Amino acid sequence: MRRRGIGLIVLSVSLIVLSCAPGFSQESSAPAQGDQKETDVSKDSQDEIVTSLGTLRIGTSKEDLYKVFQEKDRIAIPHKLLNEEWVIFYDITTPDPNDTITFYLKSAQVVGWKRGYNPSPKNEGSPYEYNKDEKLDKWFFPKGESRWDGTMLTAIEWNMLLDAQKVVFLKEYDKELARETGVDPDIDINKYILALNHYSDTCSDTCFMVKVTNIIKELLESERELAAKQ
Repeated sequence: MRRRGIGLIVLSVSLIVLSCAPGFSQESSAPAQGDQKETDVSKDSQDEIVTSLGTLRIGTSKEDLYKVFQEKDRIAIPHKLLNEEWVIFYDITTPDPNDTITFYLKSAQVVGWKRGYNPSPKNEGSPYEYNKDEKLDKWFFPKGESRWDGTMLTAIEWNMLLDAQKVVFLKEYDKELARETGVDPDIDINKYILALNHYSDTCSDTCFMVKVTNIIKELLESERELAAKQ
């Protein structure tokens, strides 16, 4: 049996852990209609957000951000790209229970925020920027026929994709693998998006350039081995 890289072993474990986490799914990351939240009276400007729990400004530390917008208010898993991170909360400064706010951090300090739900801020200006008015038939596969070359997508680029692109990538690659091998791998879309998000968020510099297609193949092999032992 060939030896896997350390990063891929960690990912295989993460896939199993994430798949067992109760209530943990890709769909649950978006704000749900009718959810209740605690509202804090605030004074908001372009330069700061003043609340009874504290004041947020450009340069506020990540630790202090979580003292105002707390873990219970977070509605999506924070994502990273090198030393940049973005995290989405219910907006505690408004009365609407569905209002959200996205904070942008660099080197664990707030560098900006935007009202609304923005889970993929790195898509704009990236090689994978997606225009919703663009009509696409083949997004990532087959190679040479698609809008983007899915065989070249790396772990560091995974979090540049919109959620919709991630879904299509996995669906198209599922079909691509079926054509190549004659066997439908039946990729679990939600589970693999969570695992790949986790891998992209947490891997070290040595694994950023690993191709996403290789990660998926390693995951599928790990699942087959696990199933064979049961």
